[in-house]
Amino acid sequence: DKELGLPEYTGDGTVLIQKVTEYIDSHYQDPELSITRVAALFHINQTYLSKRMKQEIGASFLDYVTELRISKAKEILDDVMPNIKIGDLAVKVGYKSQYYFSRVFKNRVGSSPLEYKKHPFGYG
Repeated sequence: DKELGLPEYTGDGTVLIQKVTEYIDSHYQDPELSITRVAALFHINQTYLSKRMKQEIGASFLDYVTELRISKAKEILDDVMPNIKIGDLAVKVGYKSQYYFSRVFKNRVGSSPLEYKKHPFGYG
């Protein structure tokens, strides 16, 4: 997509994954971010994208996006906006559902966002 400044995929998997991760890094707040959408933007097959990400960065598309979102959420709770409401935080890092965000956060961090907010440096 020339409007997005994305080059057509040329066959270099390393460059591809670098471009994909740059795209994810700048669009992680979008709740519609998905492997389907990203693969289409880069004119490649979803399965191929997933396989290349695993090979190049050691993480699947979903794991990369999830880790990025949770990392950003922790950053916000630690430094940027420690008093943010959990529902607002969920939206800010790309989740439509506060409940789902809280489940994913607890699964990755070991505490709920609310518990983490109270003791940010006592976890993970």
